Parts: sequence; structure tokens; C-alpha cells
Amino acid sequence: MRKYFWLTCLMLISMLVFLPMAQANSIDGPKTQGLGKYSLGLVGEYIFEKDLKYDNGFNLASGEEVDCAKIKNFYRVMAKYNFGFWENLDMYAKLGVANFKADYEVNNNLGNEIRNYTMDGKANFTFTVGAKGTYEFVKTWLLGADAQFGRYSTKDDTTIKNLATGVETTTVQKPTFLQWHFACYLAKEFKNLTPYAGARYSDLKMTVKSETVCYKMNAKNKVGAFVGLGYEIGDHWRLNLEGGFIDETAISFSGAYRF
Repeated sequence: MRKYFWLTCLMLISMLVFLPMAQANSIDGPKTQGLGKYSLGLVGEYIFEKDLKYDNGFNLASGEEVDCAKIKNFYRVMAKYNFGFWENLDMYAKLGVANFKADYEVNNNLGNEIRNYTMDGKANFTFTVGAKGTYEFVKTWLLGADAQFGRYSTKDDTTIKNLATGVETTTVQKPTFLQWHFACYLAKEFKNLTPYAGARYSDLKMTVKSETVCYKMNAKNKVGAFVGLGYEIGDHWRLNLEGGFIDETAISFSGAYRF
């Protein structure tokens, strides 16, 4: 048991060290806690890439349009408190820090790029709240659902490059992210291993404010898929690995101690 404890500690430390160097709203494992039981854990989520669509508010000249907007290198590291509200229903909260990078371009009426923008966000506080429910419809087979909402607000240094002159300028902006999802999944228990797969509906909104402008981008009404693997060590420790696809390319790791 001692070697499992130190192995778990090593994995959690590795998540803290490597994830920021390398979010995705993951479900952090397929199982619920049980009535009145709770767990404390650590979650690391990383989005490799997520497409955005320009909404409104940008200062554009006639014929110009915003294109190729993408979130890149968005990560979160959060502590999670998970409580068994009913036997098969959990309520949880995740608190931590997040950071991101994003870029987009402005094209003229001929479709040619004339300026590009690179956003470099600062690490700042983020939170997520959610609920998860499960139903064992056949022995060792689970149907589950997870719903959650998250918010992250920070400052970023946005570099603007004019392609005609080659001149670069930097401005400070304040982006705010609102993200939520609803996910359904199927899981199968094999002793201490529980693989699962599912689909989710997600929505993300980014509002960016500065002294001169307030504009919005979003990733509305997206449907994606995810697969994961839960691993239990004894009666208390739980580890989880999950990957997300289609609506975003993402990966998450989590570890928790169940009391």
C-alpha cells in the first residue's frame, strides 16, 4: 500500500510540473462517490486546439473580417472537492489557475490577411461547478451524465502585426471565458479498471475588453466525443485519464482520495 501511495504522489506532482509546460471540461472519472461520501483531488486539463468564431464588437474597416480564430495551449490545474449528494449523484467544485494562448487574423475584402493578433494570457484564478449522476442498468455496466459550468477571467498581452508595414504593437486586454457542457457516457467495470466513452454538447464564449474595444468570440453548440480510463488503488485512491475530440483536442489527468 505504501508503494501505491508514493506512486500516486509522484503522478500528481508530475501533472503539476508538466501540464503548464506542455482545458477541456473533463468528467474526471465515470463513478460517483456514494451517499454522504466525499473526495479531494487534483485535476489537470489541457486543450491543444479549439476553433473559435468571431461574433461582434471588433473595430473593422469596410470589407474587413476576422478569420482563423483558435485557442491554443489552454491549460487548467485545479483542486477538486466532490460530495455524494445522493447514492448515485455527486455535486462538485473545482478551484485553481488557468492560462491560455490564442490567435486570429483580419482579412480584407479580397480574402487576404492584413493583420494578425496573438493573445498571451496570464495565469489567473478559475473555477468550475458541476454534477454527475450514474445508473447501473446491468451489473458492472454504468450509464452516466455530467453537467458543469466554468469561468476564467484574466489579462493578456495581445501582439498585433501589420503585414503591410511589418510593424508590431502590443496592447493589454481583459478576456473572460465562460464554458459549460452536458455529457453522457457508458462505462464498464473490470475490477479496478473502468474504461468509458461518451459524447458531449459544449458551449464556450470569450468576451475581450480593452480601453478602446469590446468584442466577442465563441464556440457555440459544439458536439464532441471523449474516451477515458479510471483506475482504483485500494478503497480510497482513484486516478483517471481522459481525451476529448471533435469539438476540441484535449487531454486531462486527475487523481483523488475518497474518504
